Amino acid sequence: MIRIHPVFRSAALALSTALLTVFACADEKPFRPKTGKFPPIEKAHAYRGELVFVDHANRRGSIRVAGTGKFYRNDPHPFALLPYGIVRYHDATADLRDVPLGTVLHAHGFLPPDPKTSSVPVLPPDNKDKDAGHYRGTGIFPAENHVLLLEDDPSHCKRNGLVWKLEEVNLKENAGTIIASRQPSNGGKMKVEPETMTFDAATRIWRGRESIRVSDLIDQKVWPASGKKELNDQAVLLGITWKPGPGDGLSGAFTRFHVSDIWLDDKSIEHAAYFQTEKHNSFIRSRWMPARVDEITYGKFGQATVTATLFGGMSESLYSDFRKGEGGQINGAENTLKHTAGHYGPGHMASGGKFLLVKKTSGKIPLGSSGIQVHFKTDLIIEAIRPGRVIRIRPDSWPKMQIPREEYLFHNSPEARFPTPAIFPKY
Repeated sequence: MIRIHPVFRSAALALSTALLTVFACADEKPFRPKTGKFPPIEKAHAYRGELVFVDHANRRGSIRVAGTGKFYRNDPHPFALLPYGIVRYHDATADLRDVPLGTVLHAHGFLPPDPKTSSVPVLPPDNKDKDAGHYRGTGIFPAENHVLLLEDDPSHCKRNGLVWKLEEVNLKENAGTIIASRQPSNGGKMKVEPETMTFDAATRIWRGRESIRVSDLIDQKVWPASGKKELNDQAVLLGITWKPGPGDGLSGAFTRFHVSDIWLDDKSIEHAAYFQTEKHNSFIRSRWMPARVDEITYGKFGQATVTATLFGGMSESLYSDFRKGEGGQINGAENTLKHTAGHYGPGHMASGGKFLLVKKTSGKIPLGSSGIQVHFKTDLIIEAIRPGRVIRIRPDSWPKMQIPREEYLFHNSPEARFPTPAIFPKY
């Protein structure tokens, strides 16, 4: 049986969250986050679809959203991650660049906090209710395109205490279809329609720490070489993508999702999560921890003490590097988390100083926040570090590294963003 991972378990995210679809309730008003506050995920609009474009340096991309019509006809829909937005891949925190194109993702999004500085097109609040025509239906262009949480299916299932129960497999020449439904991992039952998904010889199957093929399951007599077999609700996790398939619209070929990976047991997904976690830890140490400035106490001659909340979703090993009495650096950042100052890297214009206090906030911690607040004293505060602003901060124990040119700004203004929203179509 698949266990619920302790990370991201939240009482506010009950099992019913998993049942959210692209349809919003008729009386549900779209939510716009406010500056200085982490929005409640309960107010987010939930939808899922295929990742088809990524602009990782600007933390945005496009998703082909699943709606009420034929999936393959749907145009890619732009989205932007909120500064504190979290990406989860293989049940671990990730950067957008880590997620392969074609992966089906679950998104929880809001209206743009500030439409004037949105890095993706701003749409009418009721856009998800409009019929897009051309057999596409409704729900495919939601105005809630600023995302708090973006997660692949294994991450979505682990967070919500779900598994896929395999009912039947049908094979021919190492390819075929699987019939399965998402169900509670604790053995309970939900009334959901089973989904039929395709797989092929390229589908990866994970068992413990080994990767096996569809042909291996056939050789081991677990699956038949040809024909159908009942799988008796075998509990697994699935990596889901989309790809064109044969057949006509009546057979579901235009909408049917594809299985890229099957994790057969707890150890297999834990193994995948380990590598993704280590990859992301290395990434954050080179780019610095993102945070938001809560308060600044000014001293004389440029001195100041900055109180900031570290953003959430990171590995505990990263947060543990922030310790009272340790030295560090702090730098301004744009809402895309790009460093905003420096001719040749983030450390060029950053302010040095020392951590006076590191404390954990008590009570419920909203998604997007770590609940960890740091007090950082510097002798030279810079203009980009102000209350409500996004910053990047690092302890001296992290390596000083130069980052690619596209990941920091030379001019500190939204207009200097590259590339502009004009690269996206206007729907």
